[in-house]
Amino acid sequence: MKKTVKIIATVVLMISTLGGFSQNGKYGATPEDSLTCIENLSVYLNPYFKSGDYKEAVKFWRICYNTCPKASKNMYINGAKMYKQFMKDAEDDTTKRAYLDTLMMIYDQRIANFGEEGKVLEKKGTDYLKNSKEDPEVAYEMLKKAYELTGNDLGPGGAVYYYQSMYKMLQKKKIEKSVLIEAYIPLMSIVDFNINKYKADGKEKYVGYWEKSKTNIDKYFGAIAKPEDIVNSFQPKFDANPKDTILLKTIVNLLEKKEKDGGTEVALYKIAATNLCEVSPSYTCLMALGGLNSKSKNYVDAYTFFKQATELASTDDEKISSNLKAAQVAYNLKQYSSTRTHCRAILVVNPNYGDAYLLIGDCYSSTKCGENELEKKYVYWAAMDKYAKAKSVDPSLAEKADKKYANAKAHGPSKELLFQYGMIDKPTVTVGSWINETTSVRVPK
Repeated sequence: MKKTVKIIATVVLMISTLGGFSQNGKYGATPEDSLTCIENLSVYLNPYFKSGDYKEAVKFWRICYNTCPKASKNMYINGAKMYKQFMKDAEDDTTKRAYLDTLMMIYDQRIANFGEEGKVLEKKGTDYLKNSKEDPEVAYEMLKKAYELTGNDLGPGGAVYYYQSMYKMLQKKKIEKSVLIEAYIPLMSIVDFNINKYKADGKEKYVGYWEKSKTNIDKYFGAIAKPEDIVNSFQPKFDANPKDTILLKTIVNLLEKKEKDGGTEVALYKIAATNLCEVSPSYTCLMALGGLNSKSKNYVDAYTFFKQATELASTDDEKISSNLKAAQVAYNLKQYSSTRTHCRAILVVNPNYGDAYLLIGDCYSSTKCGENELEKKYVYWAAMDKYAKAKSVDPSLAEKADKKYANAKAHGPSKELLFQYGMIDKPTVTVGSWINETTSVRVPK
C-alpha cells in the first residue's frame, strides 16, 4: 500500500510540473485518468497478477484496459494470459465462449494500440482454433493473414495451426483438398528456412521447435494426400527444377510415408531419390534407393546404398533403421559377418533391440564351420545364446525366439556325439571361423 501511495504521489507531482501523462493519451485522456491508470496498473500487477490471483487482478486490470489502453503492451499480454486461464477453468461452454470473445477483443485492442498485426493475429488465430470447435474458418482467416504478413517470421506454432485450420475446414467440407495440397509447399519453405536459419545460428532449441512443426504439418498433409495427389502437386515443380534439394527431399519423404499405398512405386519417387543422391547424397535418398533395389531383389546395390546411409545417419532412429536394412540385405546375400556388424551397431544405440539378436542367431544357425562332425554343430549353441538374449531384452519376441531356440536346439550335438568326442564334462567351447565366440556345452537329457 505504501508503494502505491508513493507512485500516486509521484504521478501527481509529474502531472503538475510537466503537464501530466494525459497530454499524449498514454495514461488516459485526463490527469484524473492518469492517476486512476497508474494506481490500478500497480495494484493489478502486484500483489495479484504476480501471485497468480487472476480473479482479483482482473478487477483492477479491467479499469486500466478501459481507462488507458495505450499504457502498456504488457497489459495486453498479461490480460491474454488471465483470460486463457479463465477459459481453462470455465465450467460450461457459454462461459468459456464469453471469455474467448473477450480474449479476441484483447488481441484487437493490442493491435490497435501497439501494432505488430501479423504477430498478434498468429496468437489470436491459434487461441481461437484451440478453443472453438465449430468454425475453424474464423481462425483460418486470422492465421492466413498472419502468414501473409509475417512470411518467414511466422512462428512454428502458427505454421502448424494455420495448416490445422485448413485440415479442420476440410473435415467440415468447407474447403477443397486441393487448397491444402497447394498450401503445403509454400508453408514448408518457411519451415525449412527457419530450420536452416537456427541450425546456422547454433540454436538447437529452436531447431527442435521447427522440426516438430514440420512433423505435425507432414502428419496433416499425409492424412489427406494420396500418392497421385503428391505426384500431381509436385511433378510440375520437379519438371521446372529437377535438382532443387529441398524439393527432392520433400518428394522422397512424402512418397515414402505413402509406401503402403504405392508411394514408392511411382516413377517420381525413383527419379527424385536418384537426383537427390546426385546433387546432395543424404541419408534420405540413400535409404530410398536402397529400398527400391531391395524390392527388386538387387541386393548387391541395395546393400551399397544402405551401408552408405549408415555412415550418414545422425539420429538414433536413423542409425537403427539404416543398420537394420543393411543387416537384412547382407543376410540375404549370405554375408553373415557383415550382418552381425550392422546388428552390433544397432545394439550400441539400443541394447534392448531384440530383433538384432534374432538376426545374429539366424546368421550363426546358417553358418557352416568346424573341423569335424561335432564342431560343425557348435554354431547352434551360439545361435541359442542369441535367441535367449533376444527374449530376455524384449519379451514381446518370446514366441518367435522360443521357436528359433527350439529349432537350433534340435540341430545341436547329441549326447552320444558329445560322449564320442569326450566333451560331456567340458563347460564351454569356442565356436571358430568368423563367429569366434565362446558358448556353453549343453548335454541333452
